[in-house]
Amino acid sequence: MPSSVEIMNRALSIIGGGRIVADTDDSKEARTCKSNYDIVRPFELRANIWTFATKRAQLPALVTPPPFGYGLAYNMPADCLRVIQVGNFFPGLDLSSYRSSDLSEFTIEGRQILTGLNDGTTAAPSVNVRYIYDMTDAQGFDPCFVEALACRLAMAICMTITESTAKVGVAQELYDATMSRAALINAIELPPSPLPDDTWVMSRNS
Repeated sequence: MPSSVEIMNRALSIIGGGRIVADTDDSKEARTCKSNYDIVRPFELRANIWTFATKRAQLPALVTPPPFGYGLAYNMPADCLRVIQVGNFFPGLDLSSYRSSDLSEFTIEGRQILTGLNDGTTAAPSVNVRYIYDMTDAQGFDPCFVEALACRLAMAICMTITESTAKVGVAQELYDATMSRAALINAIELPPSPLPDDTWVMSRNS
């Protein structure tokens, strides 16, 4: 797998910039890449569900619960960029055919996950989560992510290095093509994930 400097050089090659030997080089290319790399990298990790950057953790409940609405609070892992799953629930996925409350099974506020509604619903003192973490070791990056990150970095540094809006568009087009390819590869690689039945289906089968 390439190093962070090789990813920077890939970004520079996309926009026609000069190569660097290290991100400490005394050049505009090196300074610009270095100042943008650790901003673009976590952004791209958070923006998509990259399986190579996925972790699981069991979080203990905090002693002090939320003041209202939810029964329990959990601190998110320090390296968490994006929560994928909390218990059996996925952010943004709601298959209920009806709701008796304006509260979801969990919510994220700041760096905390809140679960367990304060209406008699019980919640476990710990919760299992899956999340995208802030992976910094380029040696562990998936090849698709390497190309996507290079394209994102190219877009970020393009105006400073080349002052060409046209080359920003080239980097954007290459990024879009890379992400389409990455989504296809991921779909082929992973087994299908069936969605849980909603309450209407469950009532029909009961």
